[in-house]
Amino acid sequence: MSKIHTNPDHLRRSGSNLSKFGQTVSTAGEKLDTTGQNLVEHANGDRSGIGSVVAKAMGRGVEVTGKVFKEGGRVADKAGQNLGKTGDLHEEADHAARDGLLKVRPDAKSKHLPGGGERPPAPVAGGGGGGGRKPPKVRTGGGGGGDEEEPTHLSGNLNHSPGYRGTASTGLSSASPEHMPEPSLNPAPHKLADLSHAEGVTRDKETGLITGVGDRSSKDYVTHVAEHRASQYRAPQQQAKQEQRDYQRQLAEHKQQMQTYNEDKRAWVEQRKQEAAAAKAEGREPNFPPEPRMPEKPTPPSTGDVYNQANVGVTAVGMDMRTGLVYEGINGTGEDVIPDADLHPTLRQHLDDMTNKPGGYPVQDDTTGATRDRPHPDEPLGHAEVKAVNALLWERNRLGIDDGPGALAEMRVDNYHPFRSGGIEQAPCCANCNLMLQGAPSNAGRYDRFPPGEKIPE
Repeated sequence: MSKIHTNPDHLRRSGSNLSKFGQTVSTAGEKLDTTGQNLVEHANGDRSGIGSVVAKAMGRGVEVTGKVFKEGGRVADKAGQNLGKTGDLHEEADHAARDGLLKVRPDAKSKHLPGGGERPPAPVAGGGGGGGRKPPKVRTGGGGGGDEEEPTHLSGNLNHSPGYRGTASTGLSSASPEHMPEPSLNPAPHKLADLSHAEGVTRDKETGLITGVGDRSSKDYVTHVAEHRASQYRAPQQQAKQEQRDYQRQLAEHKQQMQTYNEDKRAWVEQRKQEAAAAKAEGREPNFPPEPRMPEKPTPPSTGDVYNQANVGVTAVGMDMRTGLVYEGINGTGEDVIPDADLHPTLRQHLDDMTNKPGGYPVQDDTTGATRDRPHPDEPLGHAEVKAVNALLWERNRLGIDDGPGALAEMRVDNYHPFRSGGIEQAPCCANCNLMLQGAPSNAGRYDRFPPGEKIPE
């Protein structure tokens, strides 16, 4: 029996440690590389003979060693990242096997399965349709009067497979954006919070929907989180740009310093020759002047442009006012779209209605009368807000709550461009998203055509 640890969390931790080790080795190699370059640069300015040759050879050797270390560190870093991905794939396969078992053995739902919950889904009244039952009253998060009833407790299998149908993150009960998970390039939606039992959350006594979080309305809270997340994605890019500007300035200063150094070095070599000749003529030991110190070459910035327009594009936050779940989506790259198997039936119906419109939609700036199957030329399943709402709908499906078209009215989204030159900027839903998410309010507004006409509020 193999003793290899295949626990996904263990694999991810091991991958993280290996990645950090690789980064450390790479950093050491970068410093060696810089040291070698400095030695060679020093030798080029020294024309005193054999010392220059030796220094240059040593510099080349140190420089090569540094490059080897850098490459080895890069490989280790990549291996660590791959190990972490292996953990994710292992967990996904585990959950897929569990789901398959549940399909053929429905009676197994009450048993503890790998990665699964221990409680069967409990029916909860939903909004926008369903059994016609009135949603249960819930107690407001701020405490208070004795006439308030106990809060609704949402039951169900919460440890589902991570991916486009939602994540298995737990312990996300904080409403504060500062305590939410770090930004990620994972194109699948990210669960940011579960406010179903969070303090400071108020609900409407009749509908059970969240109306406020802390001192903000539910609408303002969604924008508060969306703004904070967009700023988090933008910050590393801005830091990298500033560090690069500082580095270029330091390089220019170093170039001037090296010119002065080379002049001083030539004068120093001449002084040595003169002192050596004088000491020999006078029969004494030479008293050489101190050698000029070569300026240290600036170190390149260690931070990269982690998040940018190409790999993030647009960020969106979606919140379900009934479940209290908050999700984030990012556009990602052009290939990062919701897989067909993970598209929720409600959104699939909206997609079919959009793409099967008789006559299609006219192609912009086309004089031939050509049409396409969607109003906006972009991929409908690649936009951040669609990914977030898709995950929220699957969460409802798992909890046994109405996840039909009426559920969208109990959700709200807000979208942002994090990388605009003037700062973060709200991004209204495009014409595709307007149809995909019809019924769901958008704090950023929406467009119903392409090219965009007048923005429609919410």
